[in-house]
Amino acid sequence: MKKNFFVPAVLCLFVPHVVAAAPYHTSTDDDWAYVQRNKVYKQPRYGSSGNTDRTVQTEKSNTPQNKMDHSANAESPLYMPKPGTIYSKTSLGPTFVLSDDTPRNKTSWRAREELGVGILNALKLYGKIDYMRDDNTQKSGIQFALAGLNFRAIDTMSGWSLDLYADAHSNGFGAMRGSITSQGLIPDNCYDGSRGLHVGTQLGKTWSKFSVSAFVGVERNFSNDDYKIKLIQVDMRPGYNVMIRPKLDILGFPNEISVRLDDRTNYNLGFNIFYQNDNRWSFGSGFKFMHKQKGVILSVTPPPKVPSQQFLDGWPTAGMQINTKNKILSYISNFGWYDTYTFSMAAAYQLTDIVQIGAYSECTFNIFRNNADVQAELGIRLNLTF
Repeated sequence: MKKNFFVPAVLCLFVPHVVAAAPYHTSTDDDWAYVQRNKVYKQPRYGSSGNTDRTVQTEKSNTPQNKMDHSANAESPLYMPKPGTIYSKTSLGPTFVLSDDTPRNKTSWRAREELGVGILNALKLYGKIDYMRDDNTQKSGIQFALAGLNFRAIDTMSGWSLDLYADAHSNGFGAMRGSITSQGLIPDNCYDGSRGLHVGTQLGKTWSKFSVSAFVGVERNFSNDDYKIKLIQVDMRPGYNVMIRPKLDILGFPNEISVRLDDRTNYNLGFNIFYQNDNRWSFGSGFKFMHKQKGVILSVTPPPKVPSQQFLDGWPTAGMQINTKNKILSYISNFGWYDTYTFSMAAAYQLTDIVQIGAYSECTFNIFRNNADVQAELGIRLNLTF
């Protein structure tokens, strides 16, 4: 019986002293660097210098070591600034237009600015403004401006993301002014004066260096301002010739009319492809389709007066007045109603942590009033993050 207790007693007294006497290896800065570099936990070493280190693999990072952070690249469609980060994207370039019905021989210029700030990890506030100068029509001004919020509702470790965004926008400041000529309604400025709200969503997927995203949006335009339109000439062919101003006077039409359109609903959809080659170079391309609804005329003032004579060129003026009025209304209701198909490409280079420069190109096909034009734009872009 005594022998049975003797061995455990000796072990209990001897083993703690042996363990205490063994050299103990504490963590050093090199160990922490090893941990950060290899994503493993390095256990303390026991025993003499001849013993090998024992390492235990910890949970692997869900982000591969060679995976680029597309959400941190200001050029990426999936860009989401960190809280407190301010960014600016400034674009400038010439545009060239080839139209079916209007010759465009001069170069136009477009300047764009986007300014935003990260509010939360998944929320940013942004604003955009677009300025246009058209040397062909001698028009210039702010085409539109907007302010909105973008919320990243889903951001998984496997690379999926879902954004929800909304903005309030203005298509210029003030009423749209234009003239009805033998070529139809020709705007005299770069905007239509409407206001609106826009909501949309974007689904994205990111791999190591490659990402794709698709988006869809709906906007509601409110016609707050009247159109101010001068009546210069009205093309009545094939039934009649061009109705020039003296004949419009005989038919009782004023020199200028004010038009109010009903609210309109437009929508857009498209996709983007983005490739980040390394920490410096990135490339992107995309496609966007946009449909603008045909306007419904609510009112036209002032109405035409009673014709000053009963006949004009052998035609009854009462009937000619009605036909001319319908022609004018068709010009107005068709204005701004078109579909656009835009293809884009871009390349960017990260100069510093703050400065990124790039070049872009856009080709837009506008389909409207049974006509079409092609607009090409080339430009440079400067992106800044603070």
